[in-house]
Amino acid sequence: MSQQGIVGRVMQLARANINAMIDSAEDPQKMLDQLVQDYSVHISAAEQAIAQTIANLRMIEEDQKEEAKAAQQWGKKAAAASKKADELRAAGSTQQEADTFDDLARVALERQMAAESDVVTVQHTIDAQCNSGASEGSLSAPLAVVAMRVKVASASAENSTPVVLPSAPV
Repeated sequence: MSQQGIVGRVMQLARANINAMIDSAEDPQKMLDQLVQDYSVHISAAEQAIAQTIANLRMIEEDQKEEAKAAQQWGKKAAAASKKADELRAAGSTQQEADTFDDLARVALERQMAAESDVVTVQHTIDAQCNSGASEGSLSAPLAVVAMRVKVASASAENSTPVVLPSAPV
């Protein structure tokens, strides 16, 4: 029993000495500087990711506008081809000429429907991109960056060494 007591006391003494060495090796100023530097790196990376996401979103929205415009143009072409087929039939032209314009109208309608489908698909992508940053119970990416900036600023104030953070590239 006394052997366990001695081993326990030696272990406690060793732990105390190890903790004392770690405490003496820790420099709060250096640790705080490292923490501020780490936060600054994370903030910069988050800002770059946000800027990239916004740029991608703008490009996708532009693609959607172009697809919507193309769908509208194909609809106008289909209407014009159908109208021309009706005019040819009313004027007594051959059935083959009218059928040619009906076929053109059919092709234009197919392309209009494909373009409208693309618009819907791109809208789903935009919605997913907009909703991916803010899931339930968490901050959105821009708010997370602001929260990190606040932490760095408060750490800098405690540190009394001013920290200059990179500006947002947005």
